[in-house]
Amino acid sequence: DIGAYIEVTSMTMSETSVRVEKGKNITLSLNILPENADINGIAWSSDNNSIAKVENGIVTGIKEGKTIITATSVNGVKTTATVEVYEVKPESVSLNKTSLSLNVGQTETITANVNPSNASDKSVSWSSSSYSVASVENGVITAKNIGTATITARTSNGKTATVEVTVTKKAPIKINNFRYTKDYVCGVEWNFSITNNSGKTINNITLKWYNFNAVGDFVYDQIDVKNYT
Repeated sequence: DIGAYIEVTSMTMSETSVRVEKGKNITLSLNILPENADINGIAWSSDNNSIAKVENGIVTGIKEGKTIITATSVNGVKTTATVEVYEVKPESVSLNKTSLSLNVGQTETITANVNPSNASDKSVSWSSSSYSVASVENGVITAKNIGTATITARTSNGKTATVEVTVTKKAPIKINNFRYTKDYVCGVEWNFSITNNSGKTINNITLKWYNFNAVGDFVYDQIDVKNYT
């Protein structure tokens, strides 16, 4: 009869032993006889879904190991394939910086590069030797308090790389373009500019110089700057 159900009499996998990388997919195909058999309702299963799972013949590697993938027709014909899940493990990890100086409150983003580039799992976890000095989250380092801390990036299989962080407190002022000229009687003219880093109005700045004249006598000078914003 037209449209009559035709049972599967023979079914085999196109490959009986395959490998798939962790986190990747492969597709298993079936050779079915007769060719006009009804293939609707083929059921796929994995003996160990924690190693590899399968859906409509598409196998996904979950973790290293071996499992059996089974395809079953509606009328009970079965075929299997052995699937081995493998992993390309990280061999090393490197950071774009090995040392870093920050002022309290500053942040800096560090980039981790996992090698080889085709490693199955390129994720890294981050930690700080002193979260009170410098914290880290997803590679973003935040300076907390004056001191030093070691920031570590660790791969899934334990390879590590570190950056040494020194945290200081930003000076309230910065002296720029400092230079001076002297005349023949040892008079000195000082030239400089000041940057206010404090974010506040500075009412008084005292700058002191200590020097020696031509005959070795100690010379002292002082300038007071008032109402500097």
